[in-house]
Amino acid sequence: MEQQLELCLSNLQEVLAHAGAKPANIVRLNLYTNSIPDFFQAYGTLVAWIRQHEVHISSTLLEVSAFAFPQLKVELEATAVVH
Repeated sequence: MEQQLELCLSNLQEVLAHAGAKPANIVRLNLYTNSIPDFFQAYGTLVAWIRQHEVHISSTLLEVSAFAFPQLKVELEATAVVH
């Protein structure tokens, strides 16, 4: 879970950069996981990233029964505002 979360955050940062944004531009972050207990074992990774990038967000954590690809454990959906 932690490796996938780290990859998600890295990919998110790369997508934001391509749009001329940075993590601090994120205003909403929805997190989907197939195991909330496993997610909370990796939660420190998310908290450290949020603090490092001074992200102030509204967020929702949802547990889903499955993803389209069975090997996935976590998915992020972000909304960023760029002025």
